[in-house]
Amino acid sequence: MENNALSTIVELLFGEQMRNYEKRFNHLQDNLKENQDSNNVRMAKLNQDMMLQLANLESRLAAQISRNHEELLARLEKMDDQKLDRQQLGGMLIEIGKHISA
Repeated sequence: MENNALSTIVELLFGEQMRNYEKRFNHLQDNLKENQDSNNVRMAKLNQDMMLQLANLESRLAAQISRNHEELLARLEKMDDQKLDRQQLGGMLIEIGKHISA
């Protein structure tokens, strides 16, 4: 009986205040959950955007590497052609020299 009376007194003195605190606490929990959900959605979107940008960058970089490779091969081929032309020119000068001396 004494315990029941004590509970009644506590309820009369602090009941309304405790219900208000509980209500505010539940409201804060709900807000926290909403914020977490919102942040999770935003983080997923940011991650998706970042992965897309990374894929685009990777694609552009691969294309640039390919272009640079092709340009380098073309320049090397041109250098080989020029070297060959010098060898041919040397051979032609030798032939001319032989004809002149003959």
